[in-house]
Amino acid sequence: MNFNRIIFWEPCLSPHKLDLICQLKDLMIEVEIIICSDQGLLKEREELGWSIPQESDIKTIVSPTKEVIIGLAHKNIDTTVHIFSGIRNHLNLKIGLNELINVGGSFGILSEPRVKEGFLGLLRYVHSYFSEIKVRDKAKFVLAIGKHGPSWFQSIGYIEKTIFPFAYFINPPEPSFYNKKLLKSSDKINICFIGRLTKDKGVLDLVRALRLMPNKVLLTIVGSGKLEKLIISLCNKYNIQINYLGVIPNSAINSILSNMDILVLPSISTDDGWGVVVSEALMMGVAVIVSNKVGSSVVFNEKIFGKVFVSEDYISLQGKINELKNNGLLLESIKIQRMKLARAKLSAKSGANYLSDILHYVFCEGKCPKPFFYKS
Repeated sequence: MNFNRIIFWEPCLSPHKLDLICQLKDLMIEVEIIICSDQGLLKEREELGWSIPQESDIKTIVSPTKEVIIGLAHKNIDTTVHIFSGIRNHLNLKIGLNELINVGGSFGILSEPRVKEGFLGLLRYVHSYFSEIKVRDKAKFVLAIGKHGPSWFQSIGYIEKTIFPFAYFINPPEPSFYNKKLLKSSDKINICFIGRLTKDKGVLDLVRALRLMPNKVLLTIVGSGKLEKLIISLCNKYNIQINYLGVIPNSAINSILSNMDILVLPSISTDDGWGVVVSEALMMGVAVIVSNKVGSSVVFNEKIFGKVFVSEDYISLQGKINELKNNGLLLESIKIQRMKLARAKLSAKSGANYLSDILHYVFCEGKCPKPFFYKS
């Protein structure tokens, strides 16, 4: 199959996907690329400071009518590849997917795994296994995001050879001016947490770990949530120096990261299918510590990136912080090496090349690409 059109079917407009799609358009100049989104940027993401760049010239359709959806599915069936980022709970996407299954169109799935912990996780597994029978029988490929993505899709019946490890590939960030006062210490380890202040994010475990390191760290927190007051109270109780910034524009995250030694993402559930802030931090040269629940932990076969600890083991987390410091992984020279390696593996440009290779392997008898996290 020689394809000349790719349609990305999205539940909502996502800053995390747009970089990759734009780079793919620049790479595959003979291919028409379209985004069909069930809705625009989610309100809760706007409240967290996210935004969609306005300069993109990708053809974008938001909240399409049924007639538009059917037209997209039927046009150029033999030369179009459809990539679905949502196959549940979004009526427009379900209409498009069912139409493609009925007419024999070529499509693949781009998705994180579903959260699998607990009884609800079991229900999600059973639901996916039985509700995706037609989808997995017809899907040409699966772009499974994060460490737990491939195993999830394989467990619910997708054919292993059609599953490719994938990530959220973004443009390398550049430092930007941010006028909100930011504390930084020259004699302490500058650690930051960026995300929702909820139990699942594991931020309480981070506080527990830092109380074991009195006067050795400065903690910067970006985000909001139900645990905000509790976290600030605990930090004061344990004499943890804290710089709480609340919600800031997503475009200002780079300026925060440029002043940090370590980013910590200590999630206690697999809800963090990737954790884009990890990619942002690594591409700024910041060392990262993640729990084994975080999808981006798959790239930490590169030891220079940082450390992975067992979720909820805050003593181990504290040990990983000390290891980074004691092993010289916070030095400026290592930071530069980390930045270069992360940009080579996780940038939108490298992701576009990887996706192009996958599509040519699936449809054009190209060579099967090595996983993007392959250690060179």
